[in-house]
Amino acid sequence: MVVISKRGEMELNQKQVKDRKEMFSFFDSVLSNEQYLETDEEVGKKLYIKTQIIESNADLAMLNELKVDDYSFQLKPTDDKFLFNLIINSHRSTKPTIMYLDSIHKRYWKIYSLEKSIESAAFFKTLTRNSINLDSLWMPHQMLQEIGKKENAISKGFSIKFSQRVALSDDEFSINDSDSKDFIHDFENFTIRLWTRKNKPSEKLMKLLENENMPTTTTSTRLQIGSRENYVKDEIYYDGRFTIQKGNDFKEHNILVDDVIQNYQDKMEIIEAQRIQMELKAEAFKMKGHPFELKFSNKIPIKKFVDKVFSSTNPFRVWGSEYDEQSDFLRIAAVDCHTGDMFNMDLMDKYARVYLRNKACGNLIFRLYTNIQHYFDPKVTIRGENGQIFN
Repeated sequence: MVVISKRGEMELNQKQVKDRKEMFSFFDSVLSNEQYLETDEEVGKKLYIKTQIIESNADLAMLNELKVDDYSFQLKPTDDKFLFNLIINSHRSTKPTIMYLDSIHKRYWKIYSLEKSIESAAFFKTLTRNSINLDSLWMPHQMLQEIGKKENAISKGFSIKFSQRVALSDDEFSINDSDSKDFIHDFENFTIRLWTRKNKPSEKLMKLLENENMPTTTTSTRLQIGSRENYVKDEIYYDGRFTIQKGNDFKEHNILVDDVIQNYQDKMEIIEAQRIQMELKAEAFKMKGHPFELKFSNKIPIKKFVDKVFSSTNPFRVWGSEYDEQSDFLRIAAVDCHTGDMFNMDLMDKYARVYLRNKACGNLIFRLYTNIQHYFDPKVTIRGENGQIFN
């Protein structure tokens, strides 16, 4: 139930829902309260409706046994066999937090909440980064830009963020180097946020950045979908977070989330179909699968790259050991800390090949590629057996 206090602030009486219809009705009632929608989150008066997609290689029941940091979880079923009340207890709060978990896409859980942005983001980072077999989505900027071009959608802007982890050469970065021919080398940290009412300003700024060879690593996109009468304005982040900024129809938001999941799932199938495996045919072994080839736009310092990426720390979450080294080549045996799956990488200063083993989780490719875009090379490309995976 949602009420307005004497001070004009939104108060949320959290409750468990009995089915999907009741949850949708609850969120529609939140959206329809204009006073609620116009308040400022920064002063604590607005609790945006959020959805987080979790990529899972685990059984749903494992949440009842899971303890992460000081969080513990309890799943309570509803009349809808795919929808659960997710009860979260923590020493940081005297009251349990109630979220709603939708498992209709078995591998991709949708978790709905009304927690404040900082608290919600911290919770999901803790959950995915400290739990084996659970991960967030990792959408490279091509996928986010494609979402922003969705049919019958109005682009409301985007965010770009690039933060260089190591220099791509022995020279230091120089933001004021006006003679540089490659502007990408002029930025250690680069952030843009553009909010607009129509599509054209977003399109023009993106083209300008591309023409000037500046980073275009989109980290979120904002758009309005639906009709004039029934709509939502959503911001979608690279890690599978969605925040409803304004609107009156939660169903439109849920359709958007499902569309993103379907697109991600389609890419996942393409990736996992190329895992390396051996097949026994006619008393002979036949190799099936194909490596993924990363092509860097500039030479990378191999040793520094390995130190940063294969340290088992966030955001890459991979560990590796070098076992074949030459002057311009390094071979790495590695482990994905998300699932414990093993993989291999051949690394050169302009290229890398990733060999994903049979039954390994394809989310590794999304995570590697997206974070290389964010922290090393915004213009890196990745190819599979049939060409570029992300266009």
